[in-house]
Amino acid sequence: MFKTIIATLLLTTTSFAAQSTYTPIVKADIINDLKEEQSNIHGFIKIDQDYISGLQLSTFATYQYSENFGFAINALMSENYVYQTKDVVANSYYGEVDAGLFFNYKSLTLTPMVGIGFDFAAKKPLTLSAPQLDIIVATDKWYFESWNYIIVYSTFEKNLGSDYIHTRNWILYKPNNLFSFGPQAEYTYGIQHKHTIYGLPIGGHIEGTYNGNSLGMFLGYDVSPATNDSGKVAGRITLNHSF
Repeated sequence: MFKTIIATLLLTTTSFAAQSTYTPIVKADIINDLKEEQSNIHGFIKIDQDYISGLQLSTFATYQYSENFGFAINALMSENYVYQTKDVVANSYYGEVDAGLFFNYKSLTLTPMVGIGFDFAAKKPLTLSAPQLDIIVATDKWYFESWNYIIVYSTFEKNLGSDYIHTRNWILYKPNNLFSFGPQAEYTYGIQHKHTIYGLPIGGHIEGTYNGNSLGMFLGYDVSPATNDSGKVAGRITLNHSF
């Protein structure tokens, strides 16, 4: 009962908040465990230290409408969201709220979503995050997750010129229920700016899970020629608590 109350409050309040969205193995556990709980609502809270955006706080919740279908909502706040203007690289205190659906069949989960981002410093809408598609395949020994989304700044600022496509993919081998490891690659492609590849970090991902909590770490090297020498190393630490 207590879990249900907390999850319901989260799902309600996050719709009024201002994505990596960065979602690890916990998402698959949440969706796959829906049948085991009396409540149809599940979610997690995430703290993320990201090489792109600094410290991020986010929440994710799902409501299971039927055995294979439901609704999803995500909210994120970031201390430092970097975007490229025509003249300079700019920083913003950033918030985003996303909503969509999830489809679950056996080991496969699809979560299409759309979202809107806000520049907290300027107090105005900044981006559309659409479309988005998260893909998860989770088995006893293997876990695969792929994020795919488009960030559109030009909806609100015609001269900004920094719309981009981002995809993030990792596949992990799970020798036991506590530890998993595998490769990860991320790709960011600028739609404007002469179609520049903003980043292509390739590296390794390790993850530890215990009793609904997980700690994930990614360390990679950016092989994109557009990335300067000081930004070649990419890293991320993510702590999740699910409920």
